Amino acid sequence: MRVILVSYSAQGFAVLQAVCERAGHTPVAYVHARSLRPGGPTRSGAGRVIGEIADRIPQGVDLLLPGSKKVLAKTLCGYGADLMICYGFPWKFPPSALRATSLGAINVHTSMLPKCRGPIPVNWAIRNGDPEIGVSIHWMDEEFDSGGILIQESGIVLDDDVLPGRIWGAVDGFISRFLPTALERVGEGFPGTAQSRADAFSVGEMS
Repeated sequence: MRVILVSYSAQGFAVLQAVCERAGHTPVAYVHARSLRPGGPTRSGAGRVIGEIADRIPQGVDLLLPGSKKVLAKTLCGYGADLMICYGFPWKFPPSALRATSLGAINVHTSMLPKCRGPIPVNWAIRNGDPEIGVSIHWMDEEFDSGGILIQESGIVLDDDVLPGRIWGAVDGFISRFLPTALERVGEGFPGTAQSRADAFSVGEMS
């Protein structure tokens, strides 16, 4: 498959790139959000992160830094890609962008969906005293993190003294192990397991 990768950091892209290469898929473009919302100001520190991504991006792969949603779908369509893989993007993709690849888009989300839908779920899990988190890989639709689940697994312990390096290292390990299975299921046409509406809630709704 030809794939478009979407992520928040050079390390995030590196993890997705490595999995795709091992599975025989070809990344053709990277997409990174320089602002926290479409049309918003460039966030503090974005230049450093973009520089790190540019230093590590493979030869022949484009880096897209959209400022708005207006031309995103048309730009993505131009790559003739089969799938978009997202791991950390603060915007809601418009439906037109989700349809810009032949198979659609999947997302890596750092919670056991349907729990903690929405941005920064790990921060909310820590805030609410959750003992552990997991990783869910799911189809993307028009809402945040509500599509059918391709695969998910819990088991990343949140210690009393949370160390970001340990947590994100564990998350990267989960992605490396489970994303290949998710990609196989995409290729098989698996629609994913529907999320329970009764158990669903988004970040910010927790007490």
